Amino acid sequence: MGIRRTPTRLAAVAAGALLATSATMPADADPLERITGSVTSAPDGSYTIDWTSSRPGVSYVYASPDPRDPSSSGHLVATTTATEATVSGLANSERWYFEVSRQRSAHARGALLAEREVVLDGTTNTRDIGGYRTEQNRLVRWGVVYRSDGMGHASDPDIGRLAALDLDANVDFRSVPETTSEGANRLPDGVEPVHRPILDPNLVGMGDAIRTAIYTGDQTALQEMLGDGRGKALMVSFFEQMATLPEAKAAFSDVLHRIAAGETVLFNCSGGKDRTGVMSSIILALLGVPEDTIMEDFLLSNTYRAAANARTYATLDRFGIDRSLLQPMLEQSPEYLQAFHAAVEAEYGDFRSYLRDGLRIDQHTIAKIRQRLLTN
Repeated sequence: MGIRRTPTRLAAVAAGALLATSATMPADADPLERITGSVTSAPDGSYTIDWTSSRPGVSYVYASPDPRDPSSSGHLVATTTATEATVSGLANSERWYFEVSRQRSAHARGALLAEREVVLDGTTNTRDIGGYRTEQNRLVRWGVVYRSDGMGHASDPDIGRLAALDLDANVDFRSVPETTSEGANRLPDGVEPVHRPILDPNLVGMGDAIRTAIYTGDQTALQEMLGDGRGKALMVSFFEQMATLPEAKAAFSDVLHRIAAGETVLFNCSGGKDRTGVMSSIILALLGVPEDTIMEDFLLSNTYRAAANARTYATLDRFGIDRSLLQPMLEQSPEYLQAFHAAVEAEYGDFRSYLRDGLRIDQHTIAKIRQRLLTN
């Protein structure tokens, strides 16, 4: 497929591996057994699955494009007494899920592992939000909800890779000027494109002004717009507004209702970090994922976007622009997500009230979402 897996991308996977792929044996397995692990892909198309276990013994590794039960729907790809296996020969056109178990069985009920990133040529921040553990010790299902940056530059092989996700809908949070500039998302046939723009009134037109100032080397204009903490303040304000902007609430509500209705959904914005990061945090919080895990997921954008940001910084250096002026808009800060949740509490009192009164998500819908996305 020509899927690009650069060292930076692999580092990104490794940085998030513990959060991305931890899992445990189900309740009916050996109560003394606990398996956690991670998956990383290599440029040659192979996958390395490594895990830790509470006791030694033979492990069986199964692989399948179906995340529900690889030992049943897929095939055995490794048998080992070690805690690592490298698997090759799997089709690049599929997204692969791995099950590590002590049982050799068509229903081995082992630990389900996957690579968080969906590696594409034309994006930098496409990932599965599954695999996280909740405070109730349940796991978020893989292969149901995805997040991404803009996909206007998705390659033809990317389209095939996206088709393997069996998406029902793509909810795009970008504004009309953004989609015009960056290109509409390139999607497989049969995926419903849904445009739900979320736009900060304070940032209207600022993107064009910033780009003009960069390419003309106008550091004075950039200093006036972003200097002395104004860049970070703009970002904090945007995150605060996402708690109350009518279009933001409508967009976030739409995604949640689609998940509850049984759709497999991919949502995105331009960089896959701000609007998309808030949407991901709402879903994970609704499911009971701990706050520190949600914040780590939010900050993973800095890892996945490191190479793209480095190219932007190189451009700034070339034009003699102080890179610190743009850093608040390129990199995530914990303050941003904290600002969103503080605004939610200020407006609604608590997160549950925000779901009910702000997003119109009732208890029945919450129950359906949890049933759909949580597994033992």
